Amino acid sequence: MRPSSSRNLRSHRLRAGIAAWLLTVFAACQSPVPQPATPTTSEGGTFRMVMQSPDGLDPARMDDSYEAAIINQVFDGLLDYDVNLNTVPCIANSWEVSRDGRVYRFQLKKGVRFHDGSELTSDDVLFSFHRVFTLPLAESTLARDYLGWIQGTEEYASGAADHIEGLRAAGAYEVEITLSQPYTSFLAVMATEMARIVPADYVKRVGDDAFSRRPIGTGPFRLVEWKPEKRIVLSAFKEYHLGRAHLDSLVFNIPTTANESDYAADRFLAGDLSAVIVPTERLEEFQQRPEVRLHQRPELSLTYLAFDTRTVPFADARVRRAFTLAVDRRKVPQLVGAGRERPSGILPAGMPGYQPGDKLPEYDPDLARELLEQAGYPSGEGLPVIVHGCRIGSATDLRMYEAIGDQVAEVGFRFMVRPLEWADFLDGVRAQEFNTYALTWVADLPDPDSFLFPLFHSKGASNYNGYSNPDLDKRLEKASREKNGEKRWQQYRRAEKKILEDLPVMPLHYNTTIFAVREDYRGFALSPVGQGNLAMEDVSSRRVLREAR
Repeated sequence: MRPSSSRNLRSHRLRAGIAAWLLTVFAACQSPVPQPATPTTSEGGTFRMVMQSPDGLDPARMDDSYEAAIINQVFDGLLDYDVNLNTVPCIANSWEVSRDGRVYRFQLKKGVRFHDGSELTSDDVLFSFHRVFTLPLAESTLARDYLGWIQGTEEYASGAADHIEGLRAAGAYEVEITLSQPYTSFLAVMATEMARIVPADYVKRVGDDAFSRRPIGTGPFRLVEWKPEKRIVLSAFKEYHLGRAHLDSLVFNIPTTANESDYAADRFLAGDLSAVIVPTERLEEFQQRPEVRLHQRPELSLTYLAFDTRTVPFADARVRRAFTLAVDRRKVPQLVGAGRERPSGILPAGMPGYQPGDKLPEYDPDLARELLEQAGYPSGEGLPVIVHGCRIGSATDLRMYEAIGDQVAEVGFRFMVRPLEWADFLDGVRAQEFNTYALTWVADLPDPDSFLFPLFHSKGASNYNGYSNPDLDKRLEKASREKNGEKRWQQYRRAEKKILEDLPVMPLHYNTTIFAVREDYRGFALSPVGQGNLAMEDVSSRRVLREAR
């Protein structure tokens, strides 16, 4: 789904539940799906974390894990994910899917309130999805990628139609959505941040930009304060339709230093924060603290080095392969260790379609030199300096890039690391300022499509390095329409193989989220997408409970 800057750029979501979607028919979901357990008491208290300052808090414009982490507290969608990324009811309490997989009917709960007290109806749902295609394309690309399966979105976005044909309200509490063609993961799309429901009247009244800074949704927490470069404060929404959150408030402190990970770790250890993502190089320090509980879970994510395939020298696939062959992963210890695992390919373990076995090129500096010579760069002669963009992060990351630079220098590359603050780094990636750059991609859906399409389809929302292969485009499009699970996974495996032949990116490592949480808190749970999908309404504070007694 989106870049994650906690390790370098985007953010989401598993296996159970996908097979069940494939054969669902009308009337298969006539009975409401059981509701998830909800809080029955409120112990109060405040939960504090550090979070990079978001550009805005608009679901339709969301494009990174920082924004997702807060948007998930403020907004709800028709569906939601549980901690294992199964789709569960939220605003919709039941749904039906046609036998051909194109028509979805959602029954909405009555009495769901926005933070301003107004009731959510089908008009808000239709407005929310139409709105994605009225915002500027550059701001809503990710949401358009997923909601673009709805029939008539292209015509509406181009101005050829005054409404989206595939969206219809069948009464105040029923919505019908028709897709242009079957899309196996559409129910999962309804659980993503991009499909969160916004209040039509409020957005029309204040405008898109003001809404992004002063959002209201139907989520368990509402925004009460946003001081740029200081903090964002959310308070529990008393009328939340799934039951009031245990906590009174969430405080996201905005870091005042570029080195966010160490800044946050120091503040946590000093007692100023409730939870923090543990820097990999400081794990032992946290393990020695008795007041700390460590939560670990493998992510559906990949950290990778991307090559700019539009310009010299990496427009030539031989040069990309030479660079990759020149890196001996066994001699870059920062590629593995706490929170990191050597990748076998693009798709991480736990993702449907994942296939065990190393699919990456083996270290071969002699072949790397031979390929450079074939490309017209004997011993690296004529190669430009390779400018590598990365976010200012932990010392571990910088040492990793420096180690990679030392290794590729042995075959003729000159590699210069350029660390930048998060916002400047993102701007540089989008402006094509780097020959290579490092990102972390966290899945939006529990589906290989959420990895391979956004990153590697020529029209993918996060294909920042300009990679294009028409044959791969056709394979990804075919795979997304395939209903048979095993046939679909085979399509994605072949697509992954083609990507690794072209090597528009060099996979660096898979990731495990490691969160440290103060022992006074209970109910904290990680999902496979890390901080982007924390269910903070389930967290409670034992300290406040003891004090109340």
